[in-house]
Amino acid sequence: GPYQDESLIRLGVPALLAFFPQDVFFGVTPDSLAALTGAVAFVGLARLATGRLKETGRSVLAGLAVSLAFLVKYTNGFYLVLAGVASLLWARSAGGRRWARASAGRMAGFWAAALVPIALWFARNALVLGEITGTQRKMEHLDWAPKALSDFFDHPLCNPSSVLGYPTELLAVFWRGEFLWHGAEMSLPWLDALYGVSSLVLLLLAAWGVWHSREHVVRERWILELLAVLAVFGAIAQLALLSLRIEFASWGTPTRDAPFFIHGRLMIGVLLPFCLVYVRGLQLACAWLPGRARDFAPWGLLAVWLIVVTACEFALNAPAFESPYNWYNGP
Repeated sequence: GPYQDESLIRLGVPALLAFFPQDVFFGVTPDSLAALTGAVAFVGLARLATGRLKETGRSVLAGLAVSLAFLVKYTNGFYLVLAGVASLLWARSAGGRRWARASAGRMAGFWAAALVPIALWFARNALVLGEITGTQRKMEHLDWAPKALSDFFDHPLCNPSSVLGYPTELLAVFWRGEFLWHGAEMSLPWLDALYGVSSLVLLLLAAWGVWHSREHVVRERWILELLAVLAVFGAIAQLALLSLRIEFASWGTPTRDAPFFIHGRLMIGVLLPFCLVYVRGLQLACAWLPGRARDFAPWGLLAVWLIVVTACEFALNAPAFESPYNWYNGP
């Protein structure tokens, strides 16, 4: 694989996944399944873009993975856009007419598998519910309404101060989740700041690294990291667009006074590419160090970070662990 000589990526990404503190995995919701289907879709698209899908059957499976990710959670919809990018990268790497003759069947199979299940689901919704997405009743229950395109710019997100503020806050919640204990968020302000700022800085560093290294690294690695960066940016942009599109009520969340989707679970489908981007960004942040310190510093920072995150999660969750209503604390 593209990382056979990079132990930091091969070991660091799984370690970050294993210790990731997002609480969505402790609830019974589609969000936890969205993380798995999103990861499978990302791997399928990475293999498609790098030309590793040599058989039509495997291309079909990759397309089904994208379709499943979307159907499990609509906010995985950016994977359809990412599928277009992966298809273009595959076509470009294979080259012109030769690609068209050899791979048209595989590409057709991929897109049929990606789009037909979604089309069937939309058709079912139209017949049963009268609208294709099946979200109208939820919108009505929450007193939400779609906004006209002309009203999009009358939104706090169009304020320059929100360009960095919104993704920072969203990424903080993406890390820790949204569980409440006695009506209060289980969070630490300083830890949220670390979550949000470090994520945004390392994401931007990883994006810079993709741009800067496009001519200097193994193409498979470059494609994989390009897709990972686009996936994370795409998830954030999608939630920002949804925030612009909806007129919220004065109650619930989001509200008319705070019209932002600050719900990290809605972008949990990018958990795998996010961890790849985070570890790569951490490595790039240490690239200025001299000699062997450049090689060991990312390992040390990642280890300290995982210890701090895990210790803080234990401290935050201690009151819940001590509750007499837990089965292991019962009489």
